Order: sequence, then C-alpha cells, then structure tokens
Amino acid sequence: QSSVQNRSYTDLFSDTDVHLRYPEITDENWAYIIRGDVAVGMTKDECRLSLGAPKNLDRRPTYNGLLEYWSYDNGVYLIFEDGLLQRYRK
Repeated sequence: QSSVQNRSYTDLFSDTDVHLRYPEITDENWAYIIRGDVAVGMTKDECRLSLGAPKNLDRRPTYNGLLEYWSYDNGVYLIFEDGLLQRYRK
C-alpha cells in the first residue's frame, strides 16, 4: 500500500498504447497477451505481460542451458529454456 501512495495517476495508469513500449512483440503474441494467454516460444516478458508476475520462480541449470519454472496460485505453470517458453499448463 505504501508503494502505491507515492505514485501518481500517470504512473499507475497510462493512456498511451502499451504496444508502443514493446515494439519487438509480434501482433500474434499481442493477441495472446490481450486474451491473457500464452504460447510456446513466447519470451518471459511477453508471458509476464499476459499473466502477471509468477507466485514462485525456480531456476535449474541443465546440460543444455537454464530451465526456469514459473508457477501461479491458480495452478498455471510455465517452463522456460534460455528465456523462451517451452511448456506450460493452464
């Protein structure tokens, strides 16, 4: 609550198109984000925009790189390999 008290309306809400802040996101992935959905191959930033920050995050090194597991209170989990979504359950 205290962190919100120090922020102005323009910090919390914006009339600008959020799509302009992320020009690297494809129109296809924006459609997923707008629906609150994810797809294999999305980046961590794209998934965070779509579903919000995960409740739990676990990183595990593997022979092929780094696996990152995100889980949410509603049972959704995402598995990233080197920053890209590889598997998920919604």
